[in-house]
Amino acid sequence: MSTRGPECQHGWASVSAESCVTNSRLDPPDSLLGRLQRGRGDAVRELLAMPAAQAGPVLVQCLCTQDGPSRGFSQHCEAYVELILTLSPDLTEWFRWVMELGPDSSEDTVDYAVQLLAEAAVRGHSESMRFLRGYVVRGHHWNSALSAILGHELVLDVDTWAQLVPRLDDDALARHMGAGGALWDELARREERVARLLRDALQRQAEYGARTSWSAANYADAELSQQRWRVLKDLIDRDPASAAALIEDGLWDGSWMYRNRCIELCDLDLPRVRERVLYLASMAQSHSAEVARRRLRNSKGMH
Repeated sequence: MSTRGPECQHGWASVSAESCVTNSRLDPPDSLLGRLQRGRGDAVRELLAMPAAQAGPVLVQCLCTQDGPSRGFSQHCEAYVELILTLSPDLTEWFRWVMELGPDSSEDTVDYAVQLLAEAAVRGHSESMRFLRGYVVRGHHWNSALSAILGHELVLDVDTWAQLVPRLDDDALARHMGAGGALWDELARREERVARLLRDALQRQAEYGARTSWSAANYADAELSQQRWRVLKDLIDRDPASAAALIEDGLWDGSWMYRNRCIELCDLDLPRVRERVLYLASMAQSHSAEVARRRLRNSKGMH
C-alpha cells in the first residue's frame, strides 16, 4: 500500500520538496510491483524489456518500501542496482524517501537504503554517491551511511570528514582513521584532536611492528597464532631456509588458518612432513583437509 503525505520536506538542496511515497507493505505477488519487491527474476526481466520511461517509476516505487518488507530487500540489491544502472531513472523521489527516514524507522529499512546506495555508488552511479555524501552530513541516519560508505571503500573528502569529526568519539574516530594517510594528515593539520589520535595510532603501529618482527623471543612470546604467523612470515621473507623447522611445527598449530599457510609452504620431500600432510588430508570435516589434498595433488604434478 502506497501513501503520500504533503508534509514531506526536502532534506537538502538536490531533493525537491514534493510529497513522498512509501510502501508500508508488499504489493500482491501477482502484480509487477509485488514481484519486483520480492526480487523475482521475471519482474526484473519485464522491467528491462519495458521502455525506460515506463520502467523507471515502477522501480522507484519498489525502492520506497519500508519496515517489515525491507528485511528481505538487502537480499535483492543485486537486481535493484542492475536496474538503476540500466534504466537510469529519476531517483529524486527515492532520495527524498531516504531523507525522510526518521528515528522510528526500522534498522532493516535504514540498512537496506544505505547499503543499496553504497552498492550503486561503488559501481559508478554518480547520483547515488552525491546523495550519500550529502546524507552522511545532513541525514538522520548519518552513522549508518558512514558505515556503508567505509564498508564499500568509498571516499569522502577532507571537508566532509571535518564536519563528521565532532560527531565521533575518540574510539570511533581512531577506527576510521586507521594508521593515517594523506587525508588524515590534512585533517591533523586542522584539528588537534585528530593529530593526537593519529600520533597514538602511529605509535601503536610501531609497537606492533616491533613485536611482530622476527626474533626467537617474539616467536616465543606470541600468545595468538595470528601474531605468531606475522613473526614467522618476517623470518620467511628474510631467510626461508631458517624458517623450515618452524613451518613444519606449524602443521600442528592450534589455528587452522596457520596450519593451512604452513601446508602451502612445507617441504613435502621430507617423509615426516608428507606423512603429516597426508593425515591432515584424511581428517573428515577439517578446515585443512582440502588445502592438504590440493597441495598433495600439485606436488604429484610437479614430479
